[in-house]
Amino acid sequence: MAFKILSATFLQDGNHSFTLDFTQPESKLQDSQYTLLIGENGVGKSLILEAIVDFLFYVWVSYTMYSMVRRPKYIFCTTLIYYMNEAVCKLDWREGRLHFYIDGDESSVLPDYLPRIVTTSFSICDKFKVPGSKERELFHFYKYIGAKVNGNMISPTSILFTLLSNIASASQEQLKRINNAINAIGYELYISFRFKLQAVNEKFTLNSATL
Repeated sequence: MAFKILSATFLQDGNHSFTLDFTQPESKLQDSQYTLLIGENGVGKSLILEAIVDFLFYVWVSYTMYSMVRRPKYIFCTTLIYYMNEAVCKLDWREGRLHFYIDGDESSVLPDYLPRIVTTSFSICDKFKVPGSKERELFHFYKYIGAKVNGNMISPTSILFTLLSNIASASQEQLKRINNAINAIGYELYISFRFKLQAVNEKFTLNSATL
């Protein structure tokens, strides 16, 4: 199930609207399976990602549980156009209402055309939602893999072990997609471990590195 963001429109500071287009003119949707957002530190990549995640989270919650009130932020996603299940989908928020389109035709929101959300960050200052232990089953469409645990505790190393666990349990198709994504941004598919073991009683230290 390929998912690719084609464009996203945002409202900044409550009055300035701008759109980010992620496709080249006349390009085919199948040319790439991924959407990448690349830029220098401090240009607003995290704000853009947070706005997109918040928008999708709002749509999922409103569809599965209850009508959720959107609270405007500094960067507020108003329109998201994406490719999924061989169709072009559009989520459009205007005048306090959500509109959903599949290949240009307005429709009710369909879960098969809503992407599930996974957020990951190595920063302890990320602004992604962190479901508590009682909320994880409720928000089945959303998974947070980051430095925060239950919203208040910080554990940067938990990200590494969670990611490694997910890779170890991934299917061959998922591993292939991971490989393609890593190659697309110019990295080699190579994982290195460096660890330090220390036994307090015996007072010895072992340094080792494995692939």
